[in-house]
Amino acid sequence: MKSLLLLASASTLAAAALGTSLQTDYTQTRSLVMTATTSLEMETTVSTMEVDGEPVDRGGFGGGASLEERTVEQTYQVLAHSEGKPTKVRRAFGTVTRATTSETGDRTSEGGGDGPLAGVVLELTLEDGETAVEVVDGSEPDQESCLEGHGLTLAFDGLLPEGEVEADESWELSSEAIQRALGLDREDAYFPREEADQGDEGGRRRGRRDRGSALRSLIGAEWEGEATFQGETDHDGVACYAIGVEFEASGELPETGGFGRGGRGGRALGLPAAPAAENTITAELEGRLLFSKEDGRPVLFEVEGSVSTVRDNEFERGESMMRMRSEQEGTLELRVEIAVESE
Repeated sequence: MKSLLLLASASTLAAAALGTSLQTDYTQTRSLVMTATTSLEMETTVSTMEVDGEPVDRGGFGGGASLEERTVEQTYQVLAHSEGKPTKVRRAFGTVTRATTSETGDRTSEGGGDGPLAGVVLELTLEDGETAVEVVDGSEPDQESCLEGHGLTLAFDGLLPEGEVEADESWELSSEAIQRALGLDREDAYFPREEADQGDEGGRRRGRRDRGSALRSLIGAEWEGEATFQGETDHDGVACYAIGVEFEASGELPETGGFGRGGRGGRALGLPAAPAAENTITAELEGRLLFSKEDGRPVLFEVEGSVSTVRDNEFERGESMMRMRSEQEGTLELRVEIAVESE
């Protein structure tokens, strides 16, 4: 009987040893340098206009392509922690910039610029269950949104399993965790929408104007995904655990007025504002998260995949029925490298 008990105990220990726990270690004294580069390239594949079912030449307003590229650099340091969780951290931002290029017919336009957090150092402190944010170096941004959305923990914790996992084991991911890993929850912090005057003969009012970010369209989408533990691997000499991820998103595009009086094409044609018959965005991404075995921290996060949009509007103009449709397809790539800052 005693031998059987010993064998059972040994078997239990061996089974337990097969499981792997992946949790970020916030107790270490270190600074993590994180560099995130994002690219979203879109191309218009369908651009049509019909009047009473007959195609109409849009006069060069259809078609086109766009490219948006971003770089966000920051250094993350835990200043205080309790029960393994950070209670005070410092986020020091370096480069925060975006560049956009759009082509329509033979016309090309470029835009972008630095975000307000470039060169800014923030300290985040847990106070009564809430995160207080203070600018401790650099110019304080004019936009309040720049100080919102920052977390005490790293953005990739939501992709990690809650307990021990074995090879090929999978778990579901929440929409919130996916958006945080992709950086969508900090869109208005890094690249806030510009304040703009909007008014008419009756007076003026303040509004928020989108800076034309194609990535912003993914914020309101519903995300779902799955992570899978893939075992051990090596990245630049660092022994890592690999987690494969798959994300899917679907949702409605924000209203831009592009087919009505608010859009360039609509203004040129003198059309009334149009209700959207279909106004959707979808995305499918896959990639991986590499997690250091020794340091208890993320090392690399990368995803890529497809993004597509559909805008399909119908409206009346006099006694005629008009329909305008635009479809876009593109590729999104995101790569975040995380390294320990050299002393």
